Amino acid sequence: MDYAVVMSTLNRGKLIGKTIDSVFKQSIKPKEFIIVMDAKSNIKNIDLLLQYKEKCPILKIYYTKSNLGAMECMNLGVNKATTDYILIIDDDAELKNEDWIKLAFKKLKKKHIALVWGTINRGNYPKFKYESFVAAAFLFKKWIFQKVKGFPKEFILYDNELDLTIRLYIDGYYPLFFEKLDVKHYVIPSKNKSLLLNKEKKYIYYDLSNRLFVYWKYYPFYIAIFLSIFHILKILPVSYTHLTLP
Repeated sequence: MDYAVVMSTLNRGKLIGKTIDSVFKQSIKPKEFIIVMDAKSNIKNIDLLLQYKEKCPILKIYYTKSNLGAMECMNLGVNKATTDYILIIDDDAELKNEDWIKLAFKKLKKKHIALVWGTINRGNYPKFKYESFVAAAFLFKKWIFQKVKGFPKEFILYDNELDLTIRLYIDGYYPLFFEKLDVKHYVIPSKNKSLLLNKEKKYIYYDLSNRLFVYWKYYPFYIAIFLSIFHILKILPVSYTHLTLP
């Protein structure tokens, strides 16, 4: 089966190379690889990708005229793709299994499965295999993604997966977790410091505002209140630090 790869990037640097290499090591190679570069990308990031483009003719690079944010960049990439199946992968993630795509395709055969995802750094096992997914890397059916209108335009970062999952459920589709689809992700959470002390204001703002947006958009009033209070209390002691794994 043909598939395209879509990746949004903003000044990720050399980690992009690890992501691209892991895709081209797959036993099933992509038909096209679409990279959407945010308008604020620096010249070093652009030069690195142009070097890869010389080696990989299927690499297509698009530049946004304004800062759209990761969600809109990914939506744009999906619209540019010509295949029915698409792999969205973060620009700081690696597919650890060379048969990752092959295994994912087998799980996508069921009619109501919209997308397939797996473990991150051999962790994050969900309690329920159809619950909200984590978007470090996932293979999906393009027509379903477009039917539910893709990632929310209102979101710049964080919790886009939860919003998309709810809309999939509403339309009768599901994300599917498969433990053999392992992804190495270079941005992982740590609980060593308070978010407030660590000054991760971007995480606080986007995670909180997006989560509250989801709760009040989709849930009944009394449930939205409970979930909002619970999430506010939960988010304060959590820190988000950027770590490079060995």
